[in-house]
Amino acid sequence: MSMIIVAILCAAAAFAKAATTIERVTEDEITRYVITVPDGETYTLTESDAESFDTYDILKTGGGTLVAGAAMTNYPGDIYITNGIYRAIEPGACGPNAGKVVVSGSGTLVNVIAAPNTYTAEGGYPSLGLIEKVYLKGTGYNGQGALVNDQVSCYNFARYVYMTGDALIASYGGALHFRYSTFDMNGHKLTVKGVWSGTISFVAGSNLLLHEGDIELINAGDPQVGASVGRLHFEGQYAAASSTHTVTVQSGQILSFRSLTPHKHNFVMKDAATLFGDNYKL
Repeated sequence: MSMIIVAILCAAAAFAKAATTIERVTEDEITRYVITVPDGETYTLTESDAESFDTYDILKTGGGTLVAGAAMTNYPGDIYITNGIYRAIEPGACGPNAGKVVVSGSGTLVNVIAAPNTYTAEGGYPSLGLIEKVYLKGTGYNGQGALVNDQVSCYNFARYVYMTGDALIASYGGALHFRYSTFDMNGHKLTVKGVWSGTISFVAGSNLLLHEGDIELINAGDPQVGASVGRLHFEGQYAAASSTHTVTVQSGQILSFRSLTPHKHNFVMKDAATLFGDNYKL
């Protein structure tokens, strides 16, 4: 009987799910909370979690999903995402707009916060706030993107975005706009991807894109009809300052302009790519 019990216990252990861990770790005189969410698992941050973090930074690791909502509204620290997904589902998910969000390695920041297109309308602030700074590098978890917009109309994402290396941004349906903001490419390459007509837009503001690098709108490669159609849009006062960089639009993708000032980027349109100007197909 004891051998059977041991066998059952071993089998149960083999199939047991790994649990999310939250640990305060000090390395090289830097103390922060490390949140490890295992592959396939999801953990939602609570107000108690946010209070326990105090002012220490947090590091999201593990291949699972960490869900953050309004419970993080008063958290003043910085957030580092190096593996897996940090899913921001409500305003305040990244703190009170005073810190920074740093995405690198195989980490992905997923935005599920809708935002209107003006600062003056009620609730019209960027989904991540007026002060929060977002730093992006890499292709994200399983190549999803360092930044992913998940089926919402986010017409105002963040006030400050900085690329610290080549990066992939994706919009799965909906729209992701960088509007009246600063998007500093730091000379790196930006790859964008739209799925199911997902749109990535740079709108208004003469200082919107700084230190440009190359930009490429890729085909997502989904064989379903319409699944791999994405749009890259430029609008308003924004104009590229450099004529040495290229915007490449891959097959089946859409490039559009509206009320655009003179633009110095070189454009390469691949077979079956489409160009729209002021809502008219060209």
